Amino acid sequence: EPIATPTMIADAFNDSMTPEPTRRRLDAAEYKVVVKTLRKLKQMEWEEVYRDQGLKWEALKSADGKYSIRFSIRSRAVVRREKDHVRFQAIHLDHDSTYGRK
Repeated sequence: EPIATPTMIADAFNDSMTPEPTRRRLDAAEYKVVVKTLRKLKQMEWEEVYRDQGLKWEALKSADGKYSIRFSIRSRAVVRREKDHVRFQAIHLDHDSTYGRK
């Protein structure tokens, strides 16, 4: 079973926790970066995910059980670990908004 499908990516990006005025669809370049990261994740064991310097798995201080991973220098996702799966909760195209800074 795949970690995420394009529909799941869109659902995460348009999740109800994202304020309405900031919602928008991923453009082609952003989508490619997300898909590349998902393919990478699919091949990794959890310990690799935690250590990977490209993903930069980080706990969110403001939310227990939620983490962020990096898709690119400017974008991150808010995720949860659920057993052997990653559940995407939001995709932030502005890196700082992941942490509530903007």
